[in-house]
Amino acid sequence: MQSVSTRNAIAHAVHSYETQRIRTPQGRRRKLSVAYILERIFYVCNTGCQWSQLEVPESSYKTVYHYFNLWFEARLFENVFYAAATARQPVGGFVVVDSENRHNARRKAQRRDYVE
Repeated sequence: MQSVSTRNAIAHAVHSYETQRIRTPQGRRRKLSVAYILERIFYVCNTGCQWSQLEVPESSYKTVYHYFNLWFEARLFENVFYAAATARQPVGGFVVVDSENRHNARRKAQRRDYVE
């Protein structure tokens, strides 16, 4: 599940891209808002449903997929996730490694070899 800050970063990147892409509005108005399209894309990501099973009233799933593909080819999602990954500061502290399971697994494997 995406965090709120990741969703906001994606929405900001999409808004910036769309304002640069469409300087003069041509053609017809959108039936679906950019926010609703993003919500449907997040729904597909969270649930893992097929695009063809996506419920989009007053339009088609193909519209949502078209915008997803457009933004994916513009590398908007990749850029947001890369920026989020590089912005994270490593958390200092101790790392606890439990080696008991490794030893038990080795002993069980030796017992199986002996019994068989």
